[in-house]
Amino acid sequence: MIFDFNNPSKNPDEAREKFAVPIKCKCGQVGSATWEESAQLNPKGARPVLLDVSSGFYLRLRKKDIGKTEIVCAVCESVVPD
Repeated sequence: MIFDFNNPSKNPDEAREKFAVPIKCKCGQVGSATWEESAQLNPKGARPVLLDVSSGFYLRLRKKDIGKTEIVCAVCESVVPD
């Protein structure tokens, strides 16, 4: 798609929805994960992309699923299901 400077609402990056989802670790640490709707469509619809997590958590590359990230609790180092 070509970006139309006269109509910025057609910019695909602006049209993507961002949303925060609460997360809770088994140790009790709570926070949120920020996701963005992806421009890549699959048969089930747009696939969300994990952008960031709140303090108390961090992102790291998955050990088994190369190229994907996982949410980790900074307190107990447990992986939080996404």
